[in-house]
Amino acid sequence: MELRARLGAAVAALLISPALLGVTPTPAPGGATQRRAVEGCLNQWLFDGIWRFRVTKVEPINPDGLRPGYGVAVEVRNGAHATLTPVFAGADAQGMQLQLDDGNTLDAKATTAAALIAQKITYKELIQAAGVSVQLQFLGEVMAKPESLKKPLKLVFPIDPKPERAHPNLPQYAAGDPSFRVDLTCDKAQAP
Repeated sequence: MELRARLGAAVAALLISPALLGVTPTPAPGGATQRRAVEGCLNQWLFDGIWRFRVTKVEPINPDGLRPGYGVAVEVRNGAHATLTPVFAGADAQGMQLQLDDGNTLDAKATTAAALIAQKITYKELIQAAGVSVQLQFLGEVMAKPESLKKPLKLVFPIDPKPERAHPNLPQYAAGDPSFRVDLTCDKAQAP
């Protein structure tokens, strides 16, 4: 019984919260679950070993007069030595998200029209060095006032590397996580 009491005390000591001890853990930059990604700025070509990607422009839009949002001009190019279709290499443009400065996000598939525009990237067969340029639509709530949308900070383009890794004879991603994160607050076109 005495051994059980000692073990119980030892386990309890191990389970004491760091906050109770006055120790505050340092949070991971960007949050504990921020995806690792190839990062850059507006007007900067990013490369993950297969795709070259850049954002060239972000502007307010209201395509139907009902849902204000942002038009984001992007370019995707095939940087591999084989003809590829993004969706078969784990890239789905409909999964892109635009992060606003209030912490909310807008999706590239908010409406059917927006999703169809994103599919122009997802399902485009691209030979070596070929590319596609589109203006994606990231739309807010129906009947929202255009001024209610906060400033866009980042664009995230998630890419799943598993389809390529399952086929070692195909071009492979050079980055551990081949996703892209573009900081929209910096612009390489305006660099000195």
